[in-house]
Amino acid sequence: MGAPTGDTDKHVPIAGMLWMCAATIFFSVSFTVVKGLQDDGITVYQAVLFRQTLGIAVFMPMIISSGLSPLKTIVPVQHFYRAALGFAGM
Repeated sequence: MGAPTGDTDKHVPIAGMLWMCAATIFFSVSFTVVKGLQDDGITVYQAVLFRQTLGIAVFMPMIISSGLSPLKTIVPVQHFYRAALGFAGM
């Protein structure tokens, strides 16, 4: 889908594909580590705690340096539903 007349197209499909590939790799590593830790006796609740803590540690420098402005969205309801489903899934 092209950009409307007068607007510049800001889509970068190659970068999007690379981000998706990186996400796939990191999710696979995350699930493998969590499964390995659970086989060693860590409970599901501890695994979720470690996963969320690591996520906060990874994103905190970005949030500190640029504030919350990159997190603004025009579809907050859809993000709420996604977060609720992710929470229920965990």
